[in-house]
Amino acid sequence: MDQFINYYENHAFKAGAAFRRAASLPNASRYVRRYIHKPEKNPITLEPIHPGYDCVMEIWWDSREYFEKAMYALHHGKFLPDRIKDELELFASTPTRCAVSRNATLPWGRTAPR
Repeated sequence: MDQFINYYENHAFKAGAAFRRAASLPNASRYVRRYIHKPEKNPITLEPIHPGYDCVMEIWWDSREYFEKAMYALHHGKFLPDRIKDELELFASTPTRCAVSRNATLPWGRTAPR
């Protein structure tokens, strides 16, 4: 895991550093990488089951329009061949997945409305 994190944080797609800052994630309001260090036990089966990936990357945009512009820039930019090559080396075990999530506030836990 340490080798993966080091590569991802310090070497992945260095050729496109300016591209990442300028065009790759226009108007992104948050960017977080969450590394899977140790799978926890499933509370039903009590088996630790690895999720099949080593990192979850969250990128937040304030609008759907900003998200679509970023996705277009990632796929149509001049750095696409370099990004594909780099991702094949970095993410050899599973393909990159994308999803939209929506939060639901539930009536329990510390952050629940009172």
